[in-house]
Amino acid sequence: MAVRRKAAFMVTVGGRPVSSAFNRLLTEIQVTDSAGQTADTAAILLSDKGGVILLPSKNDPLQIALGWEGGTLGVVFDGKIEEVRSTGGRSQGRMLSISAKSADTDSKIKEHREKHWDDSTLGDVMQDAGSYAGVSVQVHPSLASIKRDWWGMNGQSFIAFGDKIAREVGGMFKIRNNQAILVPRNEGIGAGGAALTTITAQWGRNLIEWDLTPARGRPQFSSFVTRWYDYTKAKWNRKSVDGQQAAQSASTDRYSEYDEDTAGNRAGSSKKGGDREKGGGTVVIDGEPNAKAEANCNVIGARPGIDGTYRIDSAKHQYSRRGGYVTSLTVKEPDGDAGTDGRTPTDGGGGSSGGTPEAGQAAGAGNVG
Repeated sequence: MAVRRKAAFMVTVGGRPVSSAFNRLLTEIQVTDSAGQTADTAAILLSDKGGVILLPSKNDPLQIALGWEGGTLGVVFDGKIEEVRSTGGRSQGRMLSISAKSADTDSKIKEHREKHWDDSTLGDVMQDAGSYAGVSVQVHPSLASIKRDWWGMNGQSFIAFGDKIAREVGGMFKIRNNQAILVPRNEGIGAGGAALTTITAQWGRNLIEWDLTPARGRPQFSSFVTRWYDYTKAKWNRKSVDGQQAAQSASTDRYSEYDEDTAGNRAGSSKKGGDREKGGGTVVIDGEPNAKAEANCNVIGARPGIDGTYRIDSAKHQYSRRGGYVTSLTVKEPDGDAGTDGRTPTDGGGGSSGGTPEAGQAAGAGNVG
């Protein structure tokens, strides 16, 4: 008989543990970790009968860890409180909601700025731009070494500048609690450059439900092209990066660049975007604090042709008193066996069951008569 696990949480506000105070009052915790510029968000809903909870303040540091009793809890959110809201009425009782973001939107990260750097590496540029915004920056070595004659913030905020650079060099830019990261996109790399933990979603173990396609109907491209201008020859040129072999048409970027290396970076970034969007969907699993945006998710036992590796685009952690702890994943970029059903065709239309209970029944039904 399977042992039923009990979900657990740990919350600190302003560096003070408040889990014991929240325990009997907590209704729900939601945390969303998304790839790219979008800040991570958190929401806590509490029963506020009698108003016994000390009211948190805006910009108080908030950290949330989730997991299971008897195991290690993992930090799923680290940021600052953005809003505290009280609701109540004669018929509905009192509730207190706390919302937070990983990026401090009251800081200089949203201040528009004019600034340029000459003959500099991307690592040095991001360090300097982050210093002005009050943010420490980690740039992966493969991106930090990119050097250009000129970099510029043209009336952009630090957030917008980081997002623009990420699109140009094929990176993923993120700000978490006054720390910014810029790492290669689609490579499962975390802030410190180490590989993110691969998540397994297996039918019969932790996979609750899925909705996946290994190949979307949107167009795929045979190559990704960026134009660049050669000032020495007064001539336009094209830099191309190969895409899907089976595709028929090329995708040409609407923006042009001033040299071949920069055009190559942008074309490579466009290819990563194309690879990411070729398929995907949603996966819901038992609560998994290690599930993070950009990590891999291995789907096992859904069915042949669907099983495979997908890239996590966003992870939503939901803890509730009634529903326990579940993690909902939005996934993209199918890889591995996804899209390939390697079974031998039979008169019944199928081979092995692929590990799902429904598959065996379907195969049997197909062989009737």
